[in-house]
Amino acid sequence: MTRKGLRNIKNLSDSKKKAILDKRIASLCKRAEKLSILCDIEVGLIIYNSPVETNPFVWPSLTKATNIVTNYLRFTEVQREKKLVRHDVYLQEKVNDMEKNVRSKIEQMAEEMEMETLFNQLVKGKNINELDVRQIKGLLKLFDVKRAKLEERKNNLINN
Repeated sequence: MTRKGLRNIKNLSDSKKKAILDKRIASLCKRAEKLSILCDIEVGLIIYNSPVETNPFVWPSLTKATNIVTNYLRFTEVQREKKLVRHDVYLQEKVNDMEKNVRSKIEQMAEEMEMETLFNQLVKGKNINELDVRQIKGLLKLFDVKRAKLEERKNNLINN
């Protein structure tokens, strides 16, 4: 909901406030259900509408929410901290994983370009005895890729 809608809520009647609260609770329940499915975790909601209300709104049910809370409280503080995932730590791990993937792709592309250069140098007359084992292995991979591309191109030309 927009800020404008939140500012004017004080001027609304109690029935309209209740309707808005019910919509928000329904939306929150949907999000909690999606979260429980996507993350494969137990989620429970206990919502008190006002400070004096004794009967809270409980989702998914009173027994399930009670079980979730008791299971949580059964853990010691150290165990709770172990299972806790902070948003900034999670995002940093994701960034590190992505950086690792990008680095490996860049290294792979650099090696492929190096092998292409070596291949072109061999075609121009460079002596194969000047290459080390890593370069020879890389060239063998490159030859296999080029051979596969040629076979695929040959088959495409024959079929067309």
